Parts: sequence; structure tokens; C-alpha cells
Amino acid sequence: MLPRLDSRTRPTFAATLSRRSKVFKATALWLWSSSRTPTMLGRALSCLTREMASEGMRTLLVCFNRGLADHLREQCNGISQLDVATFHQVCHHWIARAKADLHRDFLAEAKRDHPRADEFNQLMPLALANAIDALGPAYDAIVVDEGQDFGDEFWMPIEMLLMSLEQGIFYVFLDENQDIYRRSAQIPVRSEPMVLDRNCRNTGPIHEAAYRHYRGAPVKASGIDGAAVEAIHANGIARQVQSIVTLVSKLIAQEGITAHNISVLICDGREKGHFERLLASSPLPKTAKLGRLEDYGTNVLTVDTVARFKGLERDVVILCGFDGCSAEQDRETLYVGMSGAKALLYLCGSPEAIERLTP
Repeated sequence: MLPRLDSRTRPTFAATLSRRSKVFKATALWLWSSSRTPTMLGRALSCLTREMASEGMRTLLVCFNRGLADHLREQCNGISQLDVATFHQVCHHWIARAKADLHRDFLAEAKRDHPRADEFNQLMPLALANAIDALGPAYDAIVVDEGQDFGDEFWMPIEMLLMSLEQGIFYVFLDENQDIYRRSAQIPVRSEPMVLDRNCRNTGPIHEAAYRHYRGAPVKASGIDGAAVEAIHANGIARQVQSIVTLVSKLIAQEGITAHNISVLICDGREKGHFERLLASSPLPKTAKLGRLEDYGTNVLTVDTVARFKGLERDVVILCGFDGCSAEQDRETLYVGMSGAKALLYLCGSPEAIERLTP
């Protein structure tokens, strides 16, 4: 039986956001979240954006990862005057608009003027800024999730999208302990951060394991009881995959957990292909099928990297591919991977690696 949040542990986060949005309506507000819950946050953002829409405000909810954008879009489905997208989806949309309306290709111009610049991190933000400058801004309010993933070059065009810097609403959610891309920038907000200091996602044992790799102000555990984090000792990827298949089969057949509530997360992205190939050739239960984040659906067992999963959650996480990880150098990856589990967390790796990462 998987533990669930009850009425005593559910935060009044949506109500807090709603009140703060009115108080800071003409000001930017930086919400610095130490332990965020995407499902709870999605509901809170849904509540917030519904209020904005009811006031006739055109709103943009933007993040970095596609998987998180898809999740937030589902949470906010049906809200009028709300656009949900990744930063680079915003770039593509505005660059395409400029091509159609102005017959100008701002990305091609940026490539011509800066041939050695990085397209993803420099040229696309520049092209977005030029497109907004030519077409004009579009939003009364902007909400940025996973702000630590945004590079310095991202912030200027994001701010340019606001109809009014003085009267517009600008929220930024971030967790510096999830800065696995190492691009955490100076957030363009002058006010003090509002720190969210309660873990509303994980059971007590998962909180204890994940927060060994956390740095920052103390975070209160949820108070939810749960099963101990389980170590699965296996040397080498082949044996680890065998152990994972056995565990997944048990969880589905005996525990009654559906495959789409389970994620196999790989810490070292360089090992992703090896894990995927071996899992694809292994005898999983007939009700389960493998997929990456973008394939999420009924009975899909998600197999992906921690980096791509960041910002999301599952009832069950099986963490693997960490034999070469360092508790210090890779602490953000370990924190993100472990804290993505709501109810059950399994660590599958060599005995030496497990002992090193869970002292």
C-alpha cells in the first residue's frame, strides 16, 4: 500500500500563492523552493493562473524541460489565456511568427552575425529577443518554473514578453539543489526570496536519503510514514537490469502497482543506451511497455535519465547508473533522482557505490 498525503499534510500552497499574487501584483516575486512537489505545484499554478485569467490576464507558464512542460500543460488544461511551454518552444513560436508576419528569420540572422555562438543557449535567446522587439510583447503575467535551469541569456527575452515591467506579474520558482545543468544564473528579481521549507512530496525514509545530498536551509520532513529505502546490490549493468526486471515484475504482479507509476532513472546519461537496450530485451510483464518521458501513458514504464526527469515525480523510483558517481560532485543528480520518489525508492548498483552514496 503506497502512503498518501492526508488533510493534515497537504499544504495550503495554492492559497498562499493566490494571496501573494495580489499583494505583489505590481512587483516581481521570487519563490525559492527547497522541496517542491510538481503535482502540488501544478495544482497551485492552476489555481494561480485561473485567477489571473479571470482578471483578463494573458499568462505564460514556462520551464526548461519538455517533460515538465507536458506535465504542467496537463495540470492546467482548460485554462483560458494561458500558454504553457518550454523556453525553447517559446523561442520557436516567436521565431516562426516573425517569419510569417515580417518575413524575417531572426535565428538565421543571429547565426550569420555570430557564427561561433552556441545555438541552443545564445542564438535562440537572441533571436527570441529580436522577434519580441519587432512584434511587441504579449503577456500580463509570466511564471517561470525550475528557474535554476535558465541561463543568463534567457532572462532578458523572458522579461521582454511582459506588456509592462512595472505592472506585470513575474514569478520564479527554483531549487538551487537541482542545478544539474550548472547554468544557474542571476535571477532578475530584486526582492527577497520566499523560502518553501517543508517537504510535501516524500515519505520520511526517502526524505532522509535524498536530503543527505541537499545543501541549504533546513527543510522539514512531511511526517508521512513509509517503507525504508531498499538497496539492491548488483555488479555491472547486465546484473542490475536483471534485478530491475525482477523488481518491476514483483511490483506489478504482487503489489498491484501500475507500470506508469514506476520510473527507472539513470544517473549517468552515458549509460542510458546500454540500460535501454538490455531492458528492451528483457521479459517484463505483458501489461508493461517501456518508454521515455514523452511516451508517458497508461502502463508505460518510464526509463530515462535523472536530468530529463527533473521536476517530475512517480510513486516508485528505481535509481541506477550511479556506480561512477561521486557523493560530492554529483550530489544534485543524486538529490533529484532520490527526491523524485513519492512512496518507494530503490537504489540498484554495486555494493561499493551504494555504501558510498548512503553512508
